[in-house]
Amino acid sequence: MLKVFGLGAATHPLVDERERSRVLREVSGLESHRAVEELARWLRSTAIDADLRADKKAGIVRSLEAAGRVPMHMLAREYLATPRLSKLQEEHLWGGIHGFCAAAAAGYLRCAAAIAPDARAAAAKPNQVVPIAVHALRALGTQLKWEHMRYGPIDRGLWTEINRLYERLEAAGLAGLAVREFPGSPSRTSPELEFLRIAMFGACSPGSLLPAQIEIADRLTARFARWFRIASHPGPATPYRIDLAQGAPPARCVGEVSAAPAARFFGADTGHERLVALREEIASTGEAPPDLAPGAPAGADDVLEVIDHLAHYWASRLASRKYPRHGIRSRLTVVWGFEGVLDALDPLASLSFEKRAMESWIVENASAGGVGALVPSIPGEWLQVGCLVAMQPEGGMNWLLGTVKRLTRIDEASAHVGIQTLARSPTPVEFRVQTGNATALKPETGVLLDPGYTEAEVPVLLRACTNEPGRTFLLEREGRHTQLVPMAVTARGPDYEVVRCRQLVRGGE
Repeated sequence: MLKVFGLGAATHPLVDERERSRVLREVSGLESHRAVEELARWLRSTAIDADLRADKKAGIVRSLEAAGRVPMHMLAREYLATPRLSKLQEEHLWGGIHGFCAAAAAGYLRCAAAIAPDARAAAAKPNQVVPIAVHALRALGTQLKWEHMRYGPIDRGLWTEINRLYERLEAAGLAGLAVREFPGSPSRTSPELEFLRIAMFGACSPGSLLPAQIEIADRLTARFARWFRIASHPGPATPYRIDLAQGAPPARCVGEVSAAPAARFFGADTGHERLVALREEIASTGEAPPDLAPGAPAGADDVLEVIDHLAHYWASRLASRKYPRHGIRSRLTVVWGFEGVLDALDPLASLSFEKRAMESWIVENASAGGVGALVPSIPGEWLQVGCLVAMQPEGGMNWLLGTVKRLTRIDEASAHVGIQTLARSPTPVEFRVQTGNATALKPETGVLLDPGYTEAEVPVLLRACTNEPGRTFLLEREGRHTQLVPMAVTARGPDYEVVRCRQLVRGGE
């Protein structure tokens, strides 16, 4: 156990460099979660110590934050590499990471405020202020990213601190001053680059991505941040707006937008072209850069999916909605997961021994492509981006299928979701798996998302792991024999895949 200093001590223990070295050595021998907890406690005690000189405080905060990077990386890798964390595991890992990031950000902000409480003081001490500000923005951005990992609720105070700090540096003429990321690092960054990285990340709808995809999106944003642009006036290359005087996240410019003293406009600019070029390279080689995910390299398909998401938001002109959205208020009965879908569509075909409880959500808007809904009570651990749901509108008898494409927590109990419709007339079918000349005796159950026979190809919902290389699926409906030949996987989740199949139909024998 680490020694705990006395509350009445006049001098912070870590002012003594030998004591600081001893504490850091002890921390380095702890398990990762214990280490970040211990470092976060020291960071908090350092931040609130009013007797510490600002330069001494900054040196201690830097040492503690640097010591936490490796254990935090280890926790992040475990968090992102585990497909289905239990709620207890998720809270344990996320709490350690987020608590450390928040403590580091608070420490750096206290240092920045003490050294340069206003723009004039900042301008007089650029060599002290800018490195601290860069680390503060990096810590705030990491804290924001991890709040998006849980889909909120996002602490509005984060944007207040980010905007306020950047505004002070800009007023001091220090926003573009480049410094080394870390002592001895060959790469350089600046407050402007760090601010743009955070702003572009926040503007690109992280709530529509899975946690591992959020990490890839953050790394891609960092990769191309040097080509982003920020300006005081709107323009074709700067389609997003953020008000530095407000504690609000960035928003897309809509209609005529006028300049204001604290308004800043930004966009990906030539970063979009470079992102598209990276997409073409990955699609051609089938390999993604190894630095886009912690631990094992990310798969090419995973990275391409995130690039496509970012490219949509980085474009100078946002593509218009495919379907108009209409405000509506009604109830929606929801069941989840592949087995829950079968429970609803064909109870006899489901393999679950216990029928899954039905949820009641409130539809807030709808279009031909899906619905936006309020989840008044977050149901256990299953609700996540990509999960499969069956939906029955209030007063209706039919079931629709969809996937959760966007998730934003309002608080710990409720959330907003965006659901993309997969099928309006899903039809469960029994089929047999054929591998080569062998046909399985036991039938499987899937769902035809387009049950008609008029098209050469049809999307089919299958239980996870049913679709394997070399397999086809045989079924019989209305006296006709059909062979489904898998062509491509168009969507997948923890327990399902949507597979686009070529259908070969023969008449009855």
